[in-house]
Amino acid sequence: MTSGRLVDPSGRRSSRNGIDPYVRERTHWNLLDADVIRWRMETGDGTQLLRDLADVRSVVEPAAAHRASLHHGDADLAALESALDAMRRAQVDSTAAAEADAAFHRALLAATGNEMLHRMDLEPGLRERDRMVHAHTDADDPVPSHRAVLDAVRDRDPARAELAMLDLLAKAAEDLDHLTTAQDGAPRP
Repeated sequence: MTSGRLVDPSGRRSSRNGIDPYVRERTHWNLLDADVIRWRMETGDGTQLLRDLADVRSVVEPAAAHRASLHHGDADLAALESALDAMRRAQVDSTAAAEADAAFHRALLAATGNEMLHRMDLEPGLRERDRMVHAHTDADDPVPSHRAVLDAVRDRDPARAELAMLDLLAKAAEDLDHLTTAQDGAPRP
């Protein structure tokens, strides 16, 4: 309880003096909260959410790959390799593939050596996106693009790591566009 108000972590619900619950204005929601993401996916706002997530990723993840190539340790490389192995094994199970993919991106953020980047929680959105994409039978193998990022990070090559992540994100955007076009039959801008 804060100042006589009870607020859930997603920011969607609140109550005055612990009673009289109400839904808070959208401007107060934590848009990266897993419950908010799940709710938006279920209520038809999922495509816009995934496009917004792609924009955020295009800003954060290339820079994170760059930093990770400069600051990683052996444990970071082991975590990235483990996630990549899990991704390879899970290709027929969309839920396991989504979890492995999220683990890779979590390990990459941790490898930056920056606690704030490490705590940046894009995982709920990534999991929803990856569940959709990996469940689609036409989805390409995500391992090679992730391997390129890992190899550049391991080689301590920041420019190559950044470019590999940009390539990965371009492929992710292409997969999402293909999926949304297949779902509603109309191409996306």
